[in-house]
Amino acid sequence: MGIFQSLFGTRDSEQLYRQAVDLMDREKFSKAARLLERAIKLNSKSALYHFALSYCYSFMAQKKGESEDGNRYLDMCGEHSLKAIELSKQHRGLDRDQKGKACFNIGLYYQYKNDLENSIKYLKQSISLCPDFVGARLALIRSYNQKGDNKKVLELIRGCLLREPKDDNVWQFWMDVCQEHGIESYCTLPEERKMKIYNSLKKEIDSVFLRKATIDPLGGLFGASLAIESAGEESYTRAIATISSRYKIDKLEVVLILREGDENEWSFDSILE
Repeated sequence: MGIFQSLFGTRDSEQLYRQAVDLMDREKFSKAARLLERAIKLNSKSALYHFALSYCYSFMAQKKGESEDGNRYLDMCGEHSLKAIELSKQHRGLDRDQKGKACFNIGLYYQYKNDLENSIKYLKQSISLCPDFVGARLALIRSYNQKGDNKKVLELIRGCLLREPKDDNVWQFWMDVCQEHGIESYCTLPEERKMKIYNSLKKEIDSVFLRKATIDPLGGLFGASLAIESAGEESYTRAIATISSRYKIDKLEVVLILREGDENEWSFDSILE
């Protein structure tokens, strides 16, 4: 049952709840929601029942997208998340991770309502409770973006890239921010220096793993990508920090060089010249 393990409830409400959790495990969220609504009628004081129901509504809202039903489910997700947090303060019932996810849902709910102050408030709480939850960090950036606080948007996306340099969702978000805010280049260094730093990063990761990357006939970029992909988070960030110190450039520049080298053609053109 994972995060939905319950300690509270009447016998009948608990039976409905457990049946709902089984349905949720099989991604049958509409059926699960109906059972949870019945469980809440029997025991309206369970924070966990409301949290589980908000979880169902969040998936139902995603499936419906921007539609009347989707918006209705998003409203219900937010309302039950708020109720879960309120009850949790009175009767406990939610652990730290569950509270973090509930605050995330509330943040999205207020974001949809364009109540950006409350959205930012709850998304910050979500991050405080679940520091590794990337979704909450990206949602917080969206709220600041809706607010028009461009300085904060760039500050937060920078922090996300440095914290999660291998996360494709964060990288895509960075590119979207660049496009929206008219940032023409992801990296301001000359092409030749980018290539030198990129290859140094590959060697640094190789040394961390005490092995050589598979060298490709074109000169080693596939080898670099292989080493980079196989690098664990700790080794990866250590390599970035080492290269940043060696070349006296910002860590973000190193991350951008790395991702640009993987995504764009400039690196291959440099080798073939």
